[in-house]
Amino acid sequence: MVEKRALIIFSKVPRKGLVKRRLAAQIGTERAFYYFSLLFRKTLNEAFFLAARKFLYLWPEDWTPEELSPFSDLIGAFTLKSQSGADLGERMLQALKEVMGQGFQKVLLVGADIPFLSREILEEAFSALQSKEMVLGPAEDGGYYLIGFRRETSGWEALFEGIPWGGAEVFEKTLKKARLIGVSIHLLPPLFDVDTAEDLSRIENFLKFPPPVAL
Repeated sequence: MVEKRALIIFSKVPRKGLVKRRLAAQIGTERAFYYFSLLFRKTLNEAFFLAARKFLYLWPEDWTPEELSPFSDLIGAFTLKSQSGADLGERMLQALKEVMGQGFQKVLLVGADIPFLSREILEEAFSALQSKEMVLGPAEDGGYYLIGFRRETSGWEALFEGIPWGGAEVFEKTLKKARLIGVSIHLLPPLFDVDTAEDLSRIENFLKFPPPVAL
């Protein structure tokens, strides 16, 4: 049933100068924002028809509805929330606890700018939680693009403590901690996000981007 499954999309608000700063340093703020917006839209679109309750958690907390107006055709499918916490780990932990506290049995949290994230991968993640307590999607940069749990999983909160967020060992340290706790894990296919111009060159044909205007 839909009410047993929840998907959290975790994202920075689409705001020029805030998103994709590494990419912006190479190609400019306007173009970086343009590509982030395309990736953000694609993620919302992949989740749109998913049989689950859908939440969009945004950071920073001063986001405004006007900043989401370019995505008004999709936003209505999502419950909008603000991220809260001192760092990424604390913000993810708070979001997961908040959604699990509403009684959902399977909860996924996923990034908003993963070009090859698909509805099929999200369905695989939910299906894996039938037999596994946790699902994890490794990212090529050493992080992860998706994490999810069954509601009754014990000790999962510890996986958001003592992790060097933003570093290249996030996935490995999270996986090691999960195994120490004794959580059963399903690993998804590795994917990548777009942080550099080199990453961008890998996806232009896939997303059928029009050539960016000269800025």
